Amino acid sequence: MKGMILKYTSSNGQTYDLKVGRLRTRTADYHDFSWVPQEIQQQYGSRVYRFDRDARAYQTTLTVFGTLEERKTYLNLLHAAFDHDIVTLTPGRITHGMYYIECYITDSSTYYEEPWTQNTLTIYCPYPFWRRDTEYHLHISETGDEYEYLDFPYDFQYDYKATLSGFNMISNPGVKAADWEMRITGYALNPLVVIGGMSVGVNAVIGAGEVLIISSRNKTVKKIAANGVEVNLFNSRIKTNSIFEPLPSGELSVIWSGAFDIDLTVFEERSEPLWI
Repeated sequence: MKGMILKYTSSNGQTYDLKVGRLRTRTADYHDFSWVPQEIQQQYGSRVYRFDRDARAYQTTLTVFGTLEERKTYLNLLHAAFDHDIVTLTPGRITHGMYYIECYITDSSTYYEEPWTQNTLTIYCPYPFWRRDTEYHLHISETGDEYEYLDFPYDFQYDYKATLSGFNMISNPGVKAADWEMRITGYALNPLVVIGGMSVGVNAVIGAGEVLIISSRNKTVKKIAANGVEVNLFNSRIKTNSIFEPLPSGELSVIWSGAFDIDLTVFEERSEPLWI
């Protein structure tokens, strides 16, 4: 993967690389996880009817290098970013390879020993899943070429292509159903998209310069008009089925008229980030 493989990003957009430069991760337990069984006691043992997942707290120890003044300055900036998340009740992110988890830094202890400083942190994650956002850009070629390639936030070993017929394949690479967000742009009259057999659409006009946003995670349907005004289209959604179902694991077909562009983000979730 290009770029940083372990980093913290605060809610105010400040990013700190946790693997190189003045800040190095000494220890971390990002690959620890647990599930809580919900069960009914029986004569012999029990019957599990589901597993739940509690909020997660990770422990990590960072080593800060540099002169004493440089270390103090760097830790002041880092801890100010931690405090910003707490004060604004807006989580930051720990990114590990291609996956991230939203978090708050709730505890910190510091130990000075020349020529470095050690900072031990508790990383509290209210939603205890690591996520990867895979973006698909499905559209008809404006140049008249037979194919338009899809863009991804990271490299695959092969290219995906979109034909001009309004048919494509996407993937949920996770082991569980994934939430998603769809953005439709370009003029569209009552746009309808069928993903893996699930119909997603609204009975509305999406004009040129407008954007239709449908979120399975937030259960929202809204249009952003050309002047920036947000219009709630929840009641205009098609009601023959729920349009907010998560996408099942595996390869999924996408079928639409081909008359408008689709930006689709699949939110894959895992118990732990992939080992890198």
